[in-house]
Amino acid sequence: TLLIPSIVITEYIKIAGRRIGKDSANIKLRHWINAGAKVIDLTEEIAFKAGDLALKHPQIPLADIIIATIAHLHNAKVITDDKHFDKLGVKTIWYKTTK
Repeated sequence: TLLIPSIVITEYIKIAGRRIGKDSANIKLRHWINAGAKVIDLTEEIAFKAGDLALKHPQIPLADIIIATIAHLHNAKVITDDKHFDKLGVKTIWYKTTK
């Protein structure tokens, strides 16, 4: 099952929206969700654990700290093009973007 941290929705619209347009980004997200992807909301537990992780890695963006925390809690891999996830002990699937 594909897990989508809710913060990823925001990031995807911001990043992909610049490349493919906001409407196309929204359509892709809705497609994944309608196909069974599970959106993971920021909970109190995630927030506390992410805070601990953020203290250990202050140079890493907070959104990525939250994503890594969710990946740890769900024993999931992160699809990313950001190498700093390796520093967070998260298993990744490398995604090469075309710029």
